[in-house]
Amino acid sequence: MPGIVGLVQSERADGEAAVAASARRLQHLDSLTMRSGAVDGVALAQVWRDQARPDRDWYDDEVIAVRVSGHVLLDGPSPRRLVAHDVAESYHTSGKIAADDYDGTFMIVVVDRARRQVTLANDRVGAFPVYFARYDQAFAFAPEAKSVLAAAGMRARLRPDGVAGLLTFGYCMGATTLFEGVTCLEPASILTLEIDSLAHRIERYWNLRFRPSRALRRRSHARNALYETLLASQRLALCDQPSSYEVMLSGGLDSRGVLAFANVLHQLPSRTFTWGATDTVPGSDAFVARRVANLYGVPHRFLSYDSAEFVANARDWVYVSELANDNVGWFAEGQPTLAKVYRTGADFAIAGDVVWDSGGFVFSEAQMRKGVLPPALPEPLAACLTPGALAEYRGLYDREIAHVLATCDHPDLTDRKEYLYLYARVARYILSLGYYREHAIEVRRPFLSKAALQLFASLPQGHRVEKNAYTSMLNHRFPELMAIPEQSGWSLPDWERDVRRPGPLRDLWMRYSERERLEAGPLSGVLDGDAFAARRDAFFSTMPPPPAKPPLKTRFPLRTKVLPIIQRNKTVDKLSRLIRVGPGMVPRTDFDLVRSVVLLTMLDESLDRFDAASSR
Repeated sequence: MPGIVGLVQSERADGEAAVAASARRLQHLDSLTMRSGAVDGVALAQVWRDQARPDRDWYDDEVIAVRVSGHVLLDGPSPRRLVAHDVAESYHTSGKIAADDYDGTFMIVVVDRARRQVTLANDRVGAFPVYFARYDQAFAFAPEAKSVLAAAGMRARLRPDGVAGLLTFGYCMGATTLFEGVTCLEPASILTLEIDSLAHRIERYWNLRFRPSRALRRRSHARNALYETLLASQRLALCDQPSSYEVMLSGGLDSRGVLAFANVLHQLPSRTFTWGATDTVPGSDAFVARRVANLYGVPHRFLSYDSAEFVANARDWVYVSELANDNVGWFAEGQPTLAKVYRTGADFAIAGDVVWDSGGFVFSEAQMRKGVLPPALPEPLAACLTPGALAEYRGLYDREIAHVLATCDHPDLTDRKEYLYLYARVARYILSLGYYREHAIEVRRPFLSKAALQLFASLPQGHRVEKNAYTSMLNHRFPELMAIPEQSGWSLPDWERDVRRPGPLRDLWMRYSERERLEAGPLSGVLDGDAFAARRDAFFSTMPPPPAKPPLKTRFPLRTKVLPIIQRNKTVDKLSRLIRVGPGMVPRTDFDLVRSVVLLTMLDESLDRFDAASSR
């Protein structure tokens, strides 16, 4: 994917050649371009989506060199997009990367010649991945682990706690990755590296801190503040006056809010875009999205994909995606879709990713976890673990959550749930779903702006939970939009049925979950072969009924009707804490277990493609 690859080394002399070879691993599409060079012994290479743009993203003077990847936005009376020269001017003034002032999705690298330091910063929510490693007198960083491994001269090995994270959560959390020796830079972080010693330190420049504002206690005040803040955030996302852009539109409330604000600003997108198996099912996500687009007169396009395409795409997509998560929808789309569908000529796409989607009030540690993650070590996984691995995985489940919450300064369980949602769910799962669209098109997320996050943190709990103030704002400001119902049907591939039907897809999953493969791969000694085989065979021997009902949250009227009424009445406001709308996180199933095992086995058998030697 587009980004910056860096290599600092004390002994090897082939740094520039090594970093260029490593950067070429990011060029998964023919349209991606690359340039490389060295700054005082620091080898740097950058990959761009289309044409190389050093005029915008590179700056060098006698004191510092600056490289910028992604888009850096500066809010204010005249919001604007910054270029490398602007970042350099700020660095000269303050002596640091002023990342806390910036919005957008970015990675910034500064080589300070005088201090003999390299500083790199990522964006506030970690929407742009940054991986790094120190190995054999070399320090390397890149937006994909494969480039880090190649630059640092490391052999690719799967990391046991990363494997455990994928099996347990469906992705890695915190700083953990799937690869031995490779670390993920957590959100809103600045890493400073000493060039001569390779010693490094990491500081967090921003953190989500809940400080409810008395001025926002009244529902109308909270609603108005949310409207003004999100409107300003949308204006910021469009500040560089794109010639055209798209909106990734679903039938839900978040992306339709993006489209509504675009209409207020008189800057509607050139098109909206939705995907799934079909868009003809009434009430389905794709069906509703088209109605929303039609309301504003915006052309709409639909990508239809089939689970059977997994078979052709799987090997390449395991390599490209590095299993940032175990979502199989991307395998059905794969690189051909990136090249043919997402590369539309638009300047960028806007996604409606938000932080206010973690459910309602909670009153126990178990409820807090269930609102965001599997409520405990998943039962299907626990039933198949060897005795030694079972204790280890239970400990890892607790440690990973404790690691994320170690930086949360709030004792209240509902606050901690929402903190966990941002840093354990949004930062490493939801945003990772969009990493690889960046191969083809830049993605902007106005509802995750600094202002939007700070307003969310200043809302009283009753206005934060269940999208309460946001839903109220939409109902108040955009009644025609909200007259279009949310999802009540299904239009995505039914993977649980598709993988069990006789055919190539089933054959592939059966083959990569064979006991012999497990015993030879990263799950050897982790899964009990007999227990897993029995569970897998039982899974494939039954066929579940097709989904008949929409998710609970779309059928339950409390979120949009009962809860607002309660909160308008101060005398019964506390009753709102008794309402817990929605089921929380759906527990991981046998399907999730088999899926993760299949993907991990495929990744393990592809590790030779990740090895440093394969790029030389």
